[in-house]
Formats: sequence, structure tokens, C-alpha cells
Amino acid sequence: MGQTTNDLQRRRLAAGLSQSEVAARIGVTQATVSNWEIGRTVPAPEQLTSLRKFLGDFHIGSSRPYAGETPSGGTQPFSAWLRGERARRGLSVAELAHKTGLSGQTVRGIESGRFPNPHEATRKALSDALGEDAPQSPVAEAEDARTPDDDPSPLAVWLNKTRTEKGLTVVELAKRAGITTQAIYNIEAGRIDNPRKGTRLALSRALNEAVPDDTLRETEAATRVVGLGSLTDFDPHDEKDLPDEPGVYVFYDVSQRPVYVGRSAKISGRVREHEQKFWFKRPIVDTASYIKIPGDELRKQVEQILIRFLKSNAVLNRNLVDRD
Repeated sequence: MGQTTNDLQRRRLAAGLSQSEVAARIGVTQATVSNWEIGRTVPAPEQLTSLRKFLGDFHIGSSRPYAGETPSGGTQPFSAWLRGERARRGLSVAELAHKTGLSGQTVRGIESGRFPNPHEATRKALSDALGEDAPQSPVAEAEDARTPDDDPSPLAVWLNKTRTEKGLTVVELAKRAGITTQAIYNIEAGRIDNPRKGTRLALSRALNEAVPDDTLRETEAATRVVGLGSLTDFDPHDEKDLPDEPGVYVFYDVSQRPVYVGRSAKISGRVREHEQKFWFKRPIVDTASYIKIPGDELRKQVEQILIRFLKSNAVLNRNLVDRD
């Protein structure tokens, strides 16, 4: 039987290495290593090879082997095959999605390893569109249970690609943009899908490149709530990123579980009040989102609906921590 996601973490800790140290050896971000350890994504074949050189042979992800990978790690994962074949034909994600009838988010999710074992019908559609036989999974799989909403956002893909092309590290870009390194890690890791306009502009100026219009449109469409507006992400630990607008906000922990729902006529002021609380720190509160709602009565209604829907998941609300 293959090993579990935490085997990477166990191997890393046994070697006395931090996530940042592993990331530096592989040439990725600390957030990427964190995502590998929790099973949110899987490394590309060359990254896996590098990991095994100094951590030993192991499987990462679920207890099942990768699609297309034998227990000995001898063949190519489906995600890597798809990335390579698409690139070899000069197709964009959108073009391949159009050819197959799949969504662009689904294609990105498969390539990133978020959907490591897509349904057979999906595999066939991609194989037919590319004119090549895909590597076969050694196990029969149902389609990955994660939804396309777990895919990296269009902005995350653009940011990572542009930063890499410019030869900048996350630390260097953060310094240029005047935002936190954690914010950039969170955007690239998909924890922040739709950062505030000021954050986007700061990144564009630092990279000397505007975010493409289609990326902005796709981001807006993916986060829009009909009748209200867009769900916007912010870093609750960055004073400059706190929204001064009225609305309802949600705090998420490091695993992206919602832990607190709140409302305020001025969200930044309310968040500053939270800063004094013992629970307001990472990893308990890692990221946040809000939606602008000017009316006080509607804010109350939306807040109560969210709290009731989330039930025990919003653990801080459940324990009546710091309520109005």
C-alpha cells in the first residue's frame, strides 16, 4: 500500500528540515510544500524526483498511486502528461478546454494535480483532443471529489507565471510591491482568489505588467454573488489591506476552513478589535474574505445565514467568541 500525505511531512521532519528549506531545495514556495503535505496539490515529476533524492523514496498525496504512476514511481503522472502534450501542441488551457467541452478550471485542476485521477470519460476526452493515448491509472477511480472551485484562480496562474518569468522570488516581489510575502504565497497557492484592487495594482506595478483583462473578467465572474457584488479576499494581518467598507466578512484558518463570520459598517475597524484577541493569529486566522453590504439589516441577515449554514465549522462563532 502507498503511503499517506503526511509521509512527506514525516520525512521532512526526520531530516530536520523546515518547509521553507525544502522549498528552497526544490525551487518552489513554502506554500507549495505546505499544499503537498496536506494533499491539496501534488508535485510535478521532476519535483518529486528532487524530493526523493534527499528524502528517500515515498508516495505523496493520497494512499493511492498517482494516475499513470506505478508503485515504484516508474511512469508519468496524468497531470504531467497533460501539461506536456498540451504545451507540445502550443495549445492554451482555454483552447484545450474548448476542444474537449471541459471547463478551463477543470483542465487547470488536472494539470496542477488537484484532480490527480480524473474520470475515465474526462481522460478520454483529453486524449482524443490531443490525439495521444494517455497513461492509464493502475486503479479504478471515481472523478475527484474536489470541485473546480479548488483550482488555482486565473490570477494565481498569471502571478506565478509572471513572477517566474521576471526572475523574482516571493520575497523580492513582496518588497517591490509593498505587501506581505504571506499574501503572495496565499494568492499563488489559491488561498486568496480575488485580492483587493489595491493589492492587484501593487503587484502590477512591481512586475511592470498589467493583469490581463480576461484574467480580471474570469476572476470577477468566479467570485460574483448575484445581487450583491464580488467576494473579495484580504489579508487580515496586513493593516494596509483591511477594507474600510461595510459588509460581512469571514476568517479562514490555514486549511481554508471558515472559523469566524462577522459584520461591520467598517470592516477594518472591527478587524482591529479582533487583533487584541488570543485567537487572532496564524494558523487559527490565516486569510479572510468579505462582501460589501451597505445596509445594516441585510448585513445582519447575511451574517446569521452564514453562521447557521456553517454550523460547527465556524468554531469561533460556535463558542460565542467576540460577538456583537
